[in-house]
Amino acid sequence: YRAVQESLSNTMKHAQAVNFTVTMNYGMENKVGLVIHDDGIGTETYDGGFGLIGIRERVNLLNGNFTVSSDKGKGFTIQLEVPV
Repeated sequence: YRAVQESLSNTMKHAQAVNFTVTMNYGMENKVGLVIHDDGIGTETYDGGFGLIGIRERVNLLNGNFTVSSDKGKGFTIQLEVPV
């Protein structure tokens, strides 16, 4: 929930996006996946502000995986998986 909340907040503040999608995947064995994507301006660098750091820390506390990807003009994507 917090990952989606923070991602939406970042999208509204920075991305200039038209669309924001959240996809949850319960089909994996022993884990849940979440993909959050916007179609905004993207970036070539994403060192991580407090929001991304907070998401990463929460996922790490749950022994999950967290990745971020973005390219200038191609939006921003956060992917995470946590064990169930």
